[in-house]
Amino acid sequence: MSMKSKKVAALITMAALFVSAVPMTALANEVSPHLFYGTERTYGEDTTRHEDLILSEFGEQLTGRCAVLPKNDTFSIEKEGSNLDPSHELVLSLYCPSTSDSNGQARLSWEERMLVKTEKLVLGKEYSLYNDEVKAMISDLQGSTSHVNDPYIVIYVTDFDINYSWRWIAHLTDSWSAPNAGSGAVAQSGAATQKWASDGKGWWIQNSDGTYLKDTWYQSPESGLWYYMGADGYMLVNTTTPDGSHVNQSGVWVQ
Repeated sequence: MSMKSKKVAALITMAALFVSAVPMTALANEVSPHLFYGTERTYGEDTTRHEDLILSEFGEQLTGRCAVLPKNDTFSIEKEGSNLDPSHELVLSLYCPSTSDSNGQARLSWEERMLVKTEKLVLGKEYSLYNDEVKAMISDLQGSTSHVNDPYIVIYVTDFDINYSWRWIAHLTDSWSAPNAGSGAVAQSGAATQKWASDGKGWWIQNSDGTYLKDTWYQSPESGLWYYMGADGYMLVNTTTPDGSHVNQSGVWVQ
């Protein structure tokens, strides 16, 4: 293991020992980085379902919470008022914990061998939760976990410049269904119902009749934020739009 990997492992171990909630708060005046799931773009943050779980680390039992999400979901880390600085040494790590049942509640535990990947964090970038590396790790863990079909993913963000980490946990399931309320869909002047959709290339606004927006702006009915759909229908990111406006890494119009 490289010195850098050892450094990451040490900080993650410390974080797992002392945190009892998700996400963690580093300093008294620190605002935790904002984790934004792809489904929240469509259905709104208040519609994400959470469930209780038990974290079993070094003989300690800590209660925690996790978000219940579809396997094809994505996530991004936004600054959102926190002290995260893009010039800092920001590292993203994903773990696949071992899972057991504790009176109907999931009990998670993990160690260094369950590290899926570690890479430099890019703020606002969309990351896949159920990626190829996660699938390979789940295959390796099939003899030691009872939830391989509905895996749990542990997401760590570490800022080495302030020597602190934050943690989130997601429960990925095939049985996820869209919420009935706060769907994020909006009917505009009798037009077809619209909602966010995505694939490996990016995001677009899908109409219920199979058509999609292109060469136009779209305003989210939940957040009021504006996004530009390009000539191929995909949302533009980190660029200048045809009308001279600028959109950031999340596709949001920067005024």
